[in-house]
Amino acid sequence: NFRSIFSFNAANTERRFLYNLTTFNASWGYDFQWGKKLFSLRIPNIEYSLLNKRDSLDTLIKYNPLLKNIFTDGLIASISASFTMSGGKKSNLNILRANIEESGLLTGLIRNPFLDKHLYRYIKTDVELARKVQYKRSSLAFRFFAGVGYELGSTRNPDKRNNLPFFKEYFAGGPNSMRGWRLRQL
Repeated sequence: NFRSIFSFNAANTERRFLYNLTTFNASWGYDFQWGKKLFSLRIPNIEYSLLNKRDSLDTLIKYNPLLKNIFTDGLIASISASFTMSGGKKSNLNILRANIEESGLLTGLIRNPFLDKHLYRYIKTDVELARKVQYKRSSLAFRFFAGVGYELGSTRNPDKRNNLPFFKEYFAGGPNSMRGWRLRQL
């Protein structure tokens, strides 16, 4: 089974006195499915975030400089691929997912003031293995997840160097996951 996919998404978030965030995302891709296996390729995947900071946010960042890395904008021009395989016997379900994404390897070779200021350059990959064992009146669920992201160091804008975009970073914590940790604090 083969299909091509085109997607476009736009959003605007207004946090009164803090910021206005406008995001655009467009991608073209293909899905290949055979049996219980799925391979997805998105080439290109373009994401752009424009952040307009307000005075209150600037004051918060002044007293907590770590927030500077969370409230950023920028451009991602990436190619991403993912592989998903599911299976199992009777009451057991197994799922394996693997993803890889690169941004700016080819686009970063183009010298342009807009790209020099906004483009993130990174490689990110992760793998997830999940298993569910079903019993008569209960079930057990196991999950293993590992991922790594590497900023290429060749990002021309020093404010975007040494970090992945905050919306591409791995994180734990928050109200529905790790107790006692605030969102993105673990």
